[in-house]
Amino acid sequence: MFFNTRSLTSVALFSTLALQACAHPSPIELKPISGPSTLRPGRPLRRNGGPPPLELVPISDPGVLTHGRSLKREVPGNEVFDPANQANFFWGAYAGDTIYVANLTLENPGDDEYILPLQNFAKRVKALNCGDDNIPMAIEFSDKESFDHAKAMWSWVDEKDINHFTLVTEPNQCHDGDNRSPYLVESIQFDDANLKAIVKADEKEWSEMAHTFRLQVNHEFVEPSTADVTHPHLTRRGKEGKPFDITTSFNGELFKFGNDSGETTGLELTANAEVALRGKIIADFDIDVGFFKIKSAKLTIRPQDVSVDFLLSLNAAGKLGKKFEYTAAEIEIPISGFSIFKVLEIGPQVNMGINFASSAIEGHASIKAGARAKINNAAFVDVNMADGHDNKIEGWKPDTEPIAPEISAEIGANVRAWAEIAVQFEASAFDKWGFEAGIAAQLPYFQAEISAKTSSSGVCDGNKIVGVEAKAEVGLNVNLNAGKINEAPMFEQVLYDTAWPLFSTCMGLGSKEVETKLPDSPLPPVRTTKSNTSDNSPPTSKAASGTPAPTSNSPVPSTNTPSQTTPMATTTTMPPGVPPPIATASKGYPVVSANSTLPKIRWMKRRDVTLN
Repeated sequence: MFFNTRSLTSVALFSTLALQACAHPSPIELKPISGPSTLRPGRPLRRNGGPPPLELVPISDPGVLTHGRSLKREVPGNEVFDPANQANFFWGAYAGDTIYVANLTLENPGDDEYILPLQNFAKRVKALNCGDDNIPMAIEFSDKESFDHAKAMWSWVDEKDINHFTLVTEPNQCHDGDNRSPYLVESIQFDDANLKAIVKADEKEWSEMAHTFRLQVNHEFVEPSTADVTHPHLTRRGKEGKPFDITTSFNGELFKFGNDSGETTGLELTANAEVALRGKIIADFDIDVGFFKIKSAKLTIRPQDVSVDFLLSLNAAGKLGKKFEYTAAEIEIPISGFSIFKVLEIGPQVNMGINFASSAIEGHASIKAGARAKINNAAFVDVNMADGHDNKIEGWKPDTEPIAPEISAEIGANVRAWAEIAVQFEASAFDKWGFEAGIAAQLPYFQAEISAKTSSSGVCDGNKIVGVEAKAEVGLNVNLNAGKINEAPMFEQVLYDTAWPLFSTCMGLGSKEVETKLPDSPLPPVRTTKSNTSDNSPPTSKAASGTPAPTSNSPVPSTNTPSQTTPMATTTTMPPGVPPPIATASKGYPVVSANSTLPKIRWMKRRDVTLN
């Protein structure tokens, strides 16, 4: 059986590119990584000078971004000064048509520790002096009522040595350019005459103070065409970048080898590729920690308007003398994530490589083929770092549309081609709890079968007497490994394993067609002599067109001649008098005429796409 380069390259490459970051087989390895070189030894993933992460900034609540105003319920009266066992802090940003929000729920569940967010009562105090190593923090109140209530609630911290609470400041309150910072309060003195509280507190790292918390990171897509109506408060600043944007393109030569090269002995072979990858792969993160122990951790990966166009051109002349394998230089996709200083960091790294291999090519032809694919935005994969049996994947099978192929002549080939993807997602909280998921995948799970068809009565339900019948299938397998940074994988799981047909079609080739039956003529019918009669020479006559009628040495083609299907010969030899054929498919699907046998799979409506 011969494989069709036209089918294989289009099937393999577009499918892998379209399923980047989630749906890749053979084998997929998703595991903790101590560094980029762990995923791809000797081939670093991070591009030097890549885009910096988007910084999420403190906000009072998500409504500031989603609705243009705070939706947080105001704390009544002097309760704003009351310490509590739980407090919520939000960060967010709008970039690349997407709103990103992080929600930190900080807890101090014991009876000897509380939390006091300064944002609760910042508008009720006259002044705040954070002090330094030698001068304590001082809070000056606007009125005696507020001072008296705060004194009653805060004096608790000095009742026992073990008592303390965490005071969380707002950005730039203590230092220019500072984010929210936690202070450990151990003692407070009250100056009744000046309505001041002198606070003995030490600034701490978040990793020290956040022992029990839940940190959730989510996103919301904002349709750009209606953003001015639905989100008029959002402003594009043009400098935030596009986190998680995998948009990239490649247009150029993959390789070129002469027939005297050591790589393709006996075969001159050139390959060019046009690849256009668009969209985003966005990761949401949810981690729950209790007294420095992880209770749950989940990474959810979703596509957003992910699509790919792939077009491959091959030119071959000769006969391949040995097996051939080629791996193109990797395409590094510069991609950014986002971060909250000392609180959170989520960052992806993506590399793409193109591979080509063959064990048999013979012929003299040029082939151009490709495909388009799009992944539904509803697709997702949930990676549960705490429970290996609770992973989910849905919706990653792409909608596909072949790009009309062109083939200049018959060619026999046994070819494989695929794209190789390396994706790494890193999510860490407070520089203390972190997870890295690495995917190194290729997609060899495809197969294409091609055979030649010849018949004097026509092939492929058309008038051509020479044609090609091709069938292609693509498969998909997803395996999952996951774990913590610098630790062995906690689990391995097969999430997805399936295959489906890409297309089945028949194409007529060459210029030689079935002889057309002449219309009825008023002239007398042509008489011929049976071929087994040897006594008399057959008479000759001319049809209405003036064309000599067939003789016994040139039998009239029978309409009952059966169609012959044979394996495609690895030769460019055509019947005498037939010039090198050119066959191109009609715009849209890979067919030449109305003889399509395309299966009823989820074809996309063809659309014009400009490749960069």
